Amino acid sequence: MNTTKEQLSTPMLRNERLALAAVVCALLVSGCKTTDKPPTTAVETAPTNQFVSPKTGKTFAYVIVPDTDEEHEPFEIPRVVFGAPSKDNFLGTDRKAAKTSISSGPQTTRADVAALLAHLPDTDANMMNHTPPISKSPASGRVTEEEQNVLVEAGFIYAVAKEADNDYHIILGTAPGAPAQFINVEVSGLPKSGAFRAPLKQVRDKFQNHFGAAIAGSGYHKWVGAPVPVRISGSLFYDIDHPPGAVGPTGLKPTTAWEIHPVTDIEFEP
Repeated sequence: MNTTKEQLSTPMLRNERLALAAVVCALLVSGCKTTDKPPTTAVETAPTNQFVSPKTGKTFAYVIVPDTDEEHEPFEIPRVVFGAPSKDNFLGTDRKAAKTSISSGPQTTRADVAALLAHLPDTDANMMNHTPPISKSPASGRVTEEEQNVLVEAGFIYAVAKEADNDYHIILGTAPGAPAQFINVEVSGLPKSGAFRAPLKQVRDKFQNHFGAAIAGSGYHKWVGAPVPVRISGSLFYDIDHPPGAVGPTGLKPTTAWEIHPVTDIEFEP
């Protein structure tokens, strides 16, 4: 059968040729643009997981998104002779003494994260240019501004990540519907010995037992839909390892380097 030039120009054949060209273009990924849809984000492409609270039976949904916090906080590779390295001992180096100790200062109660941020001991600018400078030495203890404890009555966990130094980064925020404000709070890795190991282990065990496998693995575990409500307490700490706005997943980054570190108690879904 001979096909004439006129037959190739019929509407049906033209449509078939256009469809074939579109398929070839897509398969070759040759720069042919067939849509103006923007690229999807990590949250849009991440599978949704579910966590059922062992306290209330409520179901919370979360996705796992990239964690870049470790770029700012050095850690040491543990030296072990037998067995695997501890999954709980603190493996960081910078300000190790302060991070694994509890302040002896008084405790102040704040209604929520907004109230906490409104009453921080000093500004980021002053703390980053502290006199004398805050040392990053492992022996660096708490400075005067850090000698206080806080209790946040109504906090909401928006994301959790376990870092290479064995600290858990918790992005704590204001209630859904309120102006979004966040602060990083940390369930600390444990000192190998000393008076602070037992109380820090107690809160760490409570935290791990509540979330179980929902916080296992790498990346930020970002709660979607409803965050997890908590009442939380701990010691104030200024983290000079990173500038304000460096910690946390996209959209949930605190604007200050002030933290609660370590967490000394936590009550889930109070």
